[in-house]
Amino acid sequence: MSKEIKKLIEESEKFPIELSKETLKKISLIKRIIAKLIGYVKLGRFKPKKFKDFENFYLCYCRRCKTYFIDYPHGFEGYFNCPKCT
Repeated sequence: MSKEIKKLIEESEKFPIELSKETLKKISLIKRIIAKLIGYVKLGRFKPKKFKDFENFYLCYCRRCKTYFIDYPHGFEGYFNCPKCT
């Protein structure tokens, strides 16, 4: 994983994070393919500024608006919020 992606997650205060094409290229091709096929793929455990503990973060793909974004599982069911659709 790119150090820039790790820094982006750890310094962000608001999630989900919509990814630009340049930022998306810093994530491995296999992870992008898995996210597009399944809907999400784990990037790792990170501790952003306003979080008390480490949390799993995922690269997600919204099939409705065709957007890649980074988010963590929300609620009991572990759903992800698309930044464009919500």
